[in-house]
Amino acid sequence: PAFNKNVGSGINEGFTELLGWQEHEVLGRTSLELGIWALPQERAALMADLGRSGRSRIEGTFRRKNGNIGVGLLSAALFELGGAPHILSVTRDVTAEREAERERRRLEQALRQSQKLESVGVLASGVAHEFRNLLHTVRVYVDLLGQGAPPESAARPHLLQLERAVERGPASGFHRQSAPG
Repeated sequence: PAFNKNVGSGINEGFTELLGWQEHEVLGRTSLELGIWALPQERAALMADLGRSGRSRIEGTFRRKNGNIGVGLLSAALFELGGAPHILSVTRDVTAEREAERERRRLEQALRQSQKLESVGVLASGVAHEFRNLLHTVRVYVDLLGQGAPPESAARPHLLQLERAVERGPASGFHRQSAPG
């Protein structure tokens, strides 16, 4: 269709503010010549919509005159003026909103990772607590056995070895540490 040429015939201040192009730079040139479409397939989708229904509403990735990339919600309609097809389009810059959404998703992912690490820490703390409880029980029984065993008993060296092992348990890293704060 003739409108597929998409030659600029006029812009407003919003276009200049959004993309940085002045009217004299746009007139007679296509959006492809200006390099406005960062993703040409988005332009193709717009043109296909306009060819089918005469209207389109897309989110597009645009390249500004200075090379920066932005995201815009574009609404376009096909109409005739003086017997020639024209496209009227209005674009709302949503770059900041999309960047904020990406940052929110990144922060949510970081929060989920932090929660996973916290869960592992709570689990490890519980295991350490249970281990300390077991060591305490063993220590009590070693003390009781030691009290009942005569000094010359053959069991005495084994009880001393058990006592030293129980004492080393917490020194092996199985003890609660306060979180840095």
